[in-house]
Amino acid sequence: DSDKNSTKRGNTEMFGNKDSYPVSKSLSFTKRADFSIYVTYKNVKLLVPGTKKLIATYHIKGVKDTKGFEKVAVKVTHDLNGIVTIDSATLLEKREVMEEVVVKKKVEKK
Repeated sequence: DSDKNSTKRGNTEMFGNKDSYPVSKSLSFTKRADFSIYVTYKNVKLLVPGTKKLIATYHIKGVKDTKGFEKVAVKVTHDLNGIVTIDSATLLEKREVMEEVVVKKKVEKK
C-alpha cells in the first residue's frame, strides 16, 4: 500500500495456496490520504511462465486527514474462482469512553 504522504509499503500474505475458499479477511491501515492496495502473487516460480505477478490494483478513495479518524479497515474476499475483491473500506473513528469501574474488596471478619 502507499499514499501521498508516505512511501512506506507493507507486504502481507492474506491468502495461501492451501487455504480453504471462499474466505474474507480484514486489514487495518493507518492512513490520512487516499491510497492503493496491490494484489500480487507471492511466489512467481509457481506460476505458468509469462504470468504477471500483479493481479489487481485497488484505489481506496475518500480518506481525509480528519480529526478523530485514525484507521481505515478494508475487508478483502477471495472467492471460489480465485477472484480477490475489496468488499468495503471503512474509516474507523477513535473515541475515548469513560467507564465507571466498581472494585470489590474482600473484608476480613474479626
